[in-house]
Amino acid sequence: MPEPILAIDFGTSTSAAILVADAGEQVVTERSGTGLTWPSAVCFDGTELHVGTRAENLKRVHADHGRYRSEFKLELGRDTPVELGGASFPVPVLIRAVLAEIRTAAERAAGEPVTRTVLTIPASYDEADARRRLMVEVAEQAGFDVVELLTEPVAAALAPASGPPFAQGSLVLVYDLGGGTFDTALVRIGQHANRVLGHAAIDPSRGGHGSGGRDIDAALYDELLKSGGKPLANLVTTSRTRLQLLAKTEELKRRLTESAAAEDYFGDSDVLLAATRDRLEELAAPVIERTLDCVRGLLAATGTALDDVDEVLLVGGATQMPVVEQSVRAALGRPVRTARAPQLAVVQGAARFAAAASTRFTVPSVRRLTERPVRWPLPDEPGQPATGTLLRWRVPVDGEFGAGQVLADVRLGDGAIWELRADRPGRLAARHALEGGTVFSGDWLVTAAELSSESAIKPRRLFEVIKSGGYHIESLAFSSNGATFATGHYSGQVLVWDAGSGTAKWASSVSGANVPAIAYSPDSARLASASQLIVLWDVNSGRQLSTFSCAGVTGLSFHPDGKSLASSGTSVRMWDLANGSHVTRSPEPANYVCFCPDGSKLASAHQDGKVRVWGEPRGDLTVELAHSDPVFCLAFTADGGSLATGSRHGLVTIWDARTGQSLRTLSGPDTDIRDLAFNPDGTLLAVAGGDECGLWDPVTGHALTSVGHGGVNLVAFSPEGRRLVMAGADDYARTWLLG
Repeated sequence: MPEPILAIDFGTSTSAAILVADAGEQVVTERSGTGLTWPSAVCFDGTELHVGTRAENLKRVHADHGRYRSEFKLELGRDTPVELGGASFPVPVLIRAVLAEIRTAAERAAGEPVTRTVLTIPASYDEADARRRLMVEVAEQAGFDVVELLTEPVAAALAPASGPPFAQGSLVLVYDLGGGTFDTALVRIGQHANRVLGHAAIDPSRGGHGSGGRDIDAALYDELLKSGGKPLANLVTTSRTRLQLLAKTEELKRRLTESAAAEDYFGDSDVLLAATRDRLEELAAPVIERTLDCVRGLLAATGTALDDVDEVLLVGGATQMPVVEQSVRAALGRPVRTARAPQLAVVQGAARFAAAASTRFTVPSVRRLTERPVRWPLPDEPGQPATGTLLRWRVPVDGEFGAGQVLADVRLGDGAIWELRADRPGRLAARHALEGGTVFSGDWLVTAAELSSESAIKPRRLFEVIKSGGYHIESLAFSSNGATFATGHYSGQVLVWDAGSGTAKWASSVSGANVPAIAYSPDSARLASASQLIVLWDVNSGRQLSTFSCAGVTGLSFHPDGKSLASSGTSVRMWDLANGSHVTRSPEPANYVCFCPDGSKLASAHQDGKVRVWGEPRGDLTVELAHSDPVFCLAFTADGGSLATGSRHGLVTIWDARTGQSLRTLSGPDTDIRDLAFNPDGTLLAVAGGDECGLWDPVTGHALTSVGHGGVNLVAFSPEGRRLVMAGADDYARTWLLG
């Protein structure tokens, strides 16, 4: 990770934070606190504003002076300030104080500045809600430069929970019973992101009856006070003693989670406080019933039948009471999951979201070799920009047009209508303006594709190399700096060649015949080869740096950070290059393995026709692609969004690497596909198999050209994409310039 990210769940009664960094995830705690959460509380002592556990401790001193407040999150968005001991504080100032204190603790734990946060917000803070903007502003005032918002139910659905991960496409009802409020939401589980379909809440600050854990505490408090009779009433006469009884109430309630009965003396007195789980469940029943009414209202408002809900997820500290799960299961009749740490579920989900920050990116759309941008000049007046209103499109997307054909009509400012005509035949690949929208002179309004499938690519052979004695080339790789390429041979030899001249820089042998896999490190300084051992070589000198024992390797791929190496063969393994230790990603035999360029995914190809895509660094299986035949090779596009697979009988399939959707099938040579490679910008796919290497446009599926070469099994692009090396069973490696 380029920088640490702090995930924060700022809750109504308590808050929680997890620091996400290269070293892993760490719960951020208070110096003065004893638990994993922070009280969302403040106390003003007349001079300084204290927060968290310090505020909770001071409220005993200032309880009768109106200097303490909690649950002020419920008042965000109102103009009325909070009065603390005669001083007025806007609610955003109080929230900022808590967030700033959490950030300070995170920096203490990280040992470096923490300026980026993922901040969870209720689902009710929709895009038009001013509270969303206020939370961003408050976090920025607390010292964060980058503030990312995540709705609480979406975060909850990402948190560790009992059972396997939620299936893609499933509908999850999130039941969040916290200390001060109850929230529920319907969340659709997606491949890239979860989506809230509807939400509802019981918010006491907005006229709802209290339905949080605090309300159950209050009911038990009244029960204890009543059962204690006059002796207890005589002791509980001040704000401080009332706070002491409330603290004892909360302690007894927690103990009843594990025991059928609990008791303790009040302070130093001989007044015994006793409670049973059965009575607690009776007191909690009205609160739980109000939450279930809220759930039923959400289902009715969204037109969702209970049978459409796949699972119910319980989060929030109050769901730790056994009666909550029992009541929800009985009332809804749907499978119920519980968060592994209910009180931390939202922040744990936010931490997972933060850890995946590097996967949330997009890259510019690449203009295909057969596509061109089309712009039109519009007549203008001196000092006035040439603009118009696009009235209508005349040709649909993917529609063909001839030279001089009208593609669209534009009305200029003076009311005249001008036609936008084509200069030559083509196909309308994309439109970049909406009917009724304003267009400017010179705007890129259309992407046009050529009708002819003939390619302008005319490969020209630069040179060829051969190892004396004629040993089959079994593996091939091009360095990322473009200076060298390497070959592994059936004889057990590894050779590194100058990519400009084709002269051999060095050659070396490894134990055991055959080198079926070879790979360069991202910095081009090391080379990994596989035979009976995995060997790391110094690219400049040919010196062996280290060896790892691993027989039967069929494929190698460096992680982009250069610290680890994936191998396929009898299993799929991840090797730590610092110490040679490894973990198994899949125990099943695999033919090939490769990382996507950003390292967020690892793909493996198997004899049973399965291709498995693993999310890194956790190693979660995210996508499984099924083929009818064994898959021999894989290739990712530069952005990691697409994955090409090659199998028997010339079948090449291009997949969406995130969803597993098949995008396109190419009919290659009528033989097994032995190797695939995308050029750096993803506009070309090289397909090796049989006696040729074919070049394809992976978007249109058009075959562009092919290069004859006996027994082509291997192919690799140079980093700038203009050179292509092919090798195979005829013992030659040939370098071609793509003109």
